[in-house]
Amino acid sequence: MQLHYEPSIKSFMCRDVPYIDLCDLSEVRKGWESDRFNVIDAKFRRKLHASIGPKNLPQLEEENCFSLVFDNGMKTEDLVAPNPEIRDTWVKGLSFLIASYKDQLVNDEQTVWLNKQFREADKNNNKSLSFDE
Repeated sequence: MQLHYEPSIKSFMCRDVPYIDLCDLSEVRKGWESDRFNVIDAKFRRKLHASIGPKNLPQLEEENCFSLVFDNGMKTEDLVAPNPEIRDTWVKGLSFLIASYKDQLVNDEQTVWLNKQFREADKNNNKSLSFDE
């Protein structure tokens, strides 16, 4: 449940491949729905006709961007896909993995609870319940 990636800015000091632990993700957001992307959006609006506008950075258009939000909500990882179709594929796939992981956690909690209830009800410890138990 890890996503390994190559960052666009490579550090010559770091030899480890960075990764994101998918178990720590809470949601995936399309577009410029993070603090970092909101800052970029504000800069584009202020400098609409300047050389740093979206026309000169076509990949940075909102329809290509998405953000990974971690459980604490304090950290995001902002990503840019080459086009909206690839962005949507990533968003759909990661959202599915997040939902699957959360469902598994609920199932695990229910199993633990049921086992505890069964052990408490099994007064004679014979691993089966009578009508009285």
